[in-house]
Amino acid sequence: MNLKEPDQPVLFLERWRLVRKRTIGFLKEIPERDRTGLAWEGGRSVVETVAHLIATQDAVLRGLSTDAFTFDESESMAAREDWEGLLAKGRELDRDLVELLDSVSSEWWTSVSAHGLTRGEWLWQMLEHEIHHRAQIPVIIRIAGGVPPRIYP
Repeated sequence: MNLKEPDQPVLFLERWRLVRKRTIGFLKEIPERDRTGLAWEGGRSVVETVAHLIATQDAVLRGLSTDAFTFDESESMAAREDWEGLLAKGRELDRDLVELLDSVSSEWWTSVSAHGLTRGEWLWQMLEHEIHHRAQIPVIIRIAGGVPPRIYP
């Protein structure tokens, strides 16, 4: 895949919407009892994994808008007691992303940002990060003794 193709923002947004829809649908199906158990000592629970995912997406979107990439999980981790609030923050970030992509040019997409990545590469990395953690969550649930919902409807 050539990340410099002019249709990349459209392709990315199409993929993002599909992945986000599946992720939110999957997360909604996780019973409350399976959200806080630890699969291993020192690991993250499901809710902490979701909080981490949201904090990372927030940092990437802010970084792409300002070119100042800073990562701070403290706010998301503090909000981890509010499952619905975390999901709402995820939907808010989704709207922010769509709004951002509606307002940028193909030159913006291919321009180099922090750490030598183009803005488009940052977004594809963010998508891969979500897929990674969405696949990790059923493992956490199973090891902690639960039964995860299906990832794919």
